Amino acid sequence: MKKQGYKPDTSTYNRLIYLNSLKGDTKESRRIYKMMLEDKIECTIYTFNSLILSYQWSLDIESALEVLEEMKLYGIKPNTVTINSLIDIYVKLGDINQAERIYEKMKSNSTTRMGNSLDKCEVIVDKFTLDCLLSGYLNYGHLDKAKNLFKDIKDSGIELDTHLYTKILKIYCYEPGNLQKVLNLFNQIKHQQHKGNIKFVNTLLDYLIKEKEFSNALRVYEELVDIGFIHDAATLASIIPAYYHTGNNDIAFKLFNEKMDSFLNMRKLFSLFSNLGKEHSKNFFKQFASFSSTLYNTLITYFLTQDDITNALEIYSHLLQQGYFLNILNITILCKKLISQEKINEALQIYYQSKDHNIILDQRGYTILIDSFSKMTYMSESQRIFVDMKEKGIKPNSYTYSSLIRGFGKIYDIQGVKNIHQLIRMDLNLDQFDIVIYNSLMDAYNRCGYGYNVLQLWDSLVISSKESDLLVNNATVSIVLDS
Repeated sequence: MKKQGYKPDTSTYNRLIYLNSLKGDTKESRRIYKMMLEDKIECTIYTFNSLILSYQWSLDIESALEVLEEMKLYGIKPNTVTINSLIDIYVKLGDINQAERIYEKMKSNSTTRMGNSLDKCEVIVDKFTLDCLLSGYLNYGHLDKAKNLFKDIKDSGIELDTHLYTKILKIYCYEPGNLQKVLNLFNQIKHQQHKGNIKFVNTLLDYLIKEKEFSNALRVYEELVDIGFIHDAATLASIIPAYYHTGNNDIAFKLFNEKMDSFLNMRKLFSLFSNLGKEHSKNFFKQFASFSSTLYNTLITYFLTQDDITNALEIYSHLLQQGYFLNILNITILCKKLISQEKINEALQIYYQSKDHNIILDQRGYTILIDSFSKMTYMSESQRIFVDMKEKGIKPNSYTYSSLIRGFGKIYDIQGVKNIHQLIRMDLNLDQFDIVIYNSLMDAYNRCGYGYNVLQLWDSLVISSKESDLLVNNATVSIVLDS
């Protein structure tokens, strides 16, 4: 544009800065701003608000405040958008106190304006101000402050939109026993002819399910459907259990069967399982003759996260009957939990069943199993897994080796410690000894009474730490002093 002899005006520059700020490109926004100054184009409030917006994305409060100072140099007063941006940054940085201080000043200014004194800058509390603060209070668990702010909202006379309704709903949902309050909020939205945004509806339904208000959940859902509400997977994770728990099993099964593709995400499935309850989840899915391996595995993962090994093993048995197998994550977690309970044979059976069907663990999976056996000092089993790992071409890392070393050290098996030490020396895939390996080796040698080896490793560590960024920690020093 400039090459053609056209000089951009304020509006053009402002738009360019704004578009780059939307992308979070602070460098380009700043470059255009400098061009604007060089061309002696007048800056406006929109120029500076757009610049602050770019720092809003990166949460760079210092740079945002520098822009605020530049505004003052040009005699431009901040407006509500400017101050809201600062509040938003402070809230997202977790500096709630500073956000509150700014809010109190805004509130004072709003009161002054209502008294017909317009000599202050055009900064008043609006919906975005309240939305930012409520988000901060809810995210950081300041429930009492959120309730007090709700009083301010009612006193301000600001008309609530669905975003603010959703935040207020969350205040009530933090505590049990607020059934009537959440239903009143829903009725207010209906009265104002809002369909309610998806977030509000899903928050409301989730609360009703957690409170076991299944009939109320269905009533709300069916009223919304009548006015054109379209559900998503999160809605279904509440509604399917609501139908199931009210005895409408056929509807629940039909709805899940039709919308099964909506539940390919593990988090959404976990929500469904949680709302059904552990025992009901198991019975619910037994109604389906044909079920994907992914869904079975997700149900097993859910039980494992609840430390419910009994139900996990029951579904695992059902999984095998359907001709499916555990995924790597479940093999790892289930075996780890069984080993910690000293159910070694069961853990090995699951591991070898998977191995027989050519399911190969990843580095993390093998390392977790080796570590689990080593912690319980089942070193024979730990070594067998380690041999399998090497045969499958999976490279051990420093944590794999350290687990073996610690295990041998616990049972004072000096030959085992030396063998692993030798393997580490020969492993070309390890760039260098890290502090994890050094500490494990020194601790194992110390346990076995080989203080000389500890001192040799210490000397090697001191040399390595000078040549690289290897850091000696307190554990290292304690081991050496103890030896």
